[in-house]
Amino acid sequence: MKINDTSFIKLFALITMIIDHIGVVFFPSNLIFRIIGRVSFPLFAYSTFIGYKKTSDLKKYMFRILVFGVITQPIYMTLFNKGIFDFNIMFTLFFELCLLYLFDKKKYLIIPFVYVLLYFLNINYSYQIMFLVPIFYYLSNNLIYYSLSFLLMNVILLLNSEFLNIFSIFALPFMFIKTNIKIYINKWFYYVMYPGHLLILYLIKVLL
Repeated sequence: MKINDTSFIKLFALITMIIDHIGVVFFPSNLIFRIIGRVSFPLFAYSTFIGYKKTSDLKKYMFRILVFGVITQPIYMTLFNKGIFDFNIMFTLFFELCLLYLFDKKKYLIIPFVYVLLYFLNINYSYQIMFLVPIFYYLSNNLIYYSLSFLLMNVILLLNSEFLNIFSIFALPFMFIKTNIKIYINKWFYYVMYPGHLLILYLIKVLL
């Protein structure tokens, strides 16, 4: 699986994430919004993996994600009634980059400590990223092993009572479809849209 153009994947992930958040805020009893939204995180995580492979400056890449995670946090907490130690998805992607770097540099003694940290911290999708990083890193060039591992991850999540996350399996085909939407979207658009769409949803909620 060698898809380096993630333009379509990121755009599709953004749209499904917004649908998911609309469901959480305005239609909490309608599961269809949440089901659609389950494909979002694996696609963002995969795009971050490709970004890690392509970036010429990992420190700047990690810094951007961390800064927008901090910017988003108060909006995220307010909109979803989260506590100060309930961290948004940007922090999850930051830890993904940390783990990818550790796997890349064969820092195998440090990796377990990061996993323990992810287990105890209340970070959005932390369990998924613990599975996805080794799947991306070691199996992304083997269609069969990659697909089976992705399926196994979802079964484990299901057994762990994370029912809705089983629907993230539908993200898998999008990681194999080669697309070229021929629409240039600046990378900053996605960074800004994360806190931006949450702020818009909050303002609509207040006005209603």
